[in-house]
Amino acid sequence: MNKQKLNVWGRDFELEVVFDCYEGESVLPVQKEALENFLAKSKIITDEKVMVSIISDVKAAVVEYCLKRNAEEIGMSTIDNIFKYVMPKSLYVQRTTDDSRVVGLMCAYKFDVDNGIAVVFKNEQFVNVDSQNAIL
Repeated sequence: MNKQKLNVWGRDFELEVVFDCYEGESVLPVQKEALENFLAKSKIITDEKVMVSIISDVKAAVVEYCLKRNAEEIGMSTIDNIFKYVMPKSLYVQRTTDDSRVVGLMCAYKFDVDNGIAVVFKNEQFVNVDSQNAIL
């Protein structure tokens, strides 16, 4: 399994890439395309700056997810440092039957250690934030 360097919400990470494959199965061409397109949309290089696009745009949705489920534990109506609660761990490239390209940014979540959070993108567009079980 390979790793990809990615800037998520202003912090650099080296994330493991996990392809959803059956035992003994090779990575499907659509899965390779999904990862390539996702990474291309995640990094926009202008001059010497790298600006994060599709990932940074969803930070507000992740904050909303956390506050909706665990506002009492968080004890605030806003989250200044998302990394206190959510930590990106891997990119999960789903096996699909309809040639759609689905990538999940899989994150550990302080208030749901067993299931974590998945930030799901389909065809390079943000879909939702949910438990990792929703994409696995």
